[in-house]
Amino acid sequence: MIKKSCIMLMILCTCFNLYSQDNRLPVNDLELKAFLSLDREQYRIEEDIYLNVEVMNTSEDPVSFYVSPYKLNNVKLYILNLQNGLILDEKYSRILENNDLKKEKPELFEYTTKTLYPDEVYKFRINLPEYFDLPEPGRYKVKLEFDPFANSTLPHKIMISNPLFFVLKDSIKDEAFNNMILSLKKIEEEKTYTPQGTIEFMLNAYQKGNWDGYFLYQDLNAVIMQYDKFRDRYLKASTVMKQKIISEFKEWIMSRPEKEIEKYDILDVYHSLTDKSSVVKCKVTYKSPALFKTYIYKYKLIQKGVKWIVVDIDVQTYSKEK
Repeated sequence: MIKKSCIMLMILCTCFNLYSQDNRLPVNDLELKAFLSLDREQYRIEEDIYLNVEVMNTSEDPVSFYVSPYKLNNVKLYILNLQNGLILDEKYSRILENNDLKKEKPELFEYTTKTLYPDEVYKFRINLPEYFDLPEPGRYKVKLEFDPFANSTLPHKIMISNPLFFVLKDSIKDEAFNNMILSLKKIEEEKTYTPQGTIEFMLNAYQKGNWDGYFLYQDLNAVIMQYDKFRDRYLKASTVMKQKIISEFKEWIMSRPEKEIEKYDILDVYHSLTDKSSVVKCKVTYKSPALFKTYIYKYKLIQKGVKWIVVDIDVQTYSKEK
């Protein structure tokens, strides 16, 4: 009995010594909070966007944790483009996986201990364009996860910051160019075309690579239904995703190098007075490395106000000529 008591006492003493050697607070007891802020709410593309990060000790005791000279060792950043619902890539993860960088600048990966006293704040800044590609104007949501023991294999909590929002506008030069395009588009929209004139304008714009003009008089929500490549996805998509698929459709049309128009001829025009519709029959010849490819199209147009809008494109025949 005495022997068993001695063994139990030795086990308890050993456990006590192991615990007493680790005087760091368990992470479950940490009361850290991470807060984000920006200098302003709106920025332009290509501008610096400094994200201010504050980690506060909200407990009544000092709190110790690990920090790295390279701040993104301790944090994970997520940026959500609210326009298309995509989370942008996190460049920090690719940097940390780069072994050459670890060899070249090992000091970036060396952690030190940081102690925060009650109500004390640990501050640092991150310039978002250095780590994220932000090419599109729109509204963005930022979220940060702060890992106090990033270099530890022990299970621990990760503090999630308050979400933050900012608006990204076109760069000044892009804004000036877009305003010019909008002005030209407005002038064009004020013109009135016949159904035949609408198709001629559309094909002329195609030949010149003026894609805004080419798509100007098309109801893309209807035209996209003629293409098997996009139709099924479009029918199942949400409203936001439909706009994204429309953008993909336009990019696909613009990126087809074999579809360079050599010439076109208007063959006939049919009118329906009952439903204010019109069909323009047109022969279009495209350039090809060895052949000329000729298509006979029937463009169906619907009158909307004083404009004629293409809602259907039907391919009638196809031929090849040397």
